[in-house]
Amino acid sequence: LEEIYQDAVSLVVLEYGVKLPDQCPYSLEELLP
Repeated sequence: LEEIYQDAVSLVVLEYGVKLPDQCPYSLEELLP
């Protein structure tokens, strides 16, 4: 999850220039139903 999050943050920062948390604020269990 952490690697996927970091990839997504990199793309969002490049595309939109927004600041996101360095680490995913949710656990995998919280994200999956």
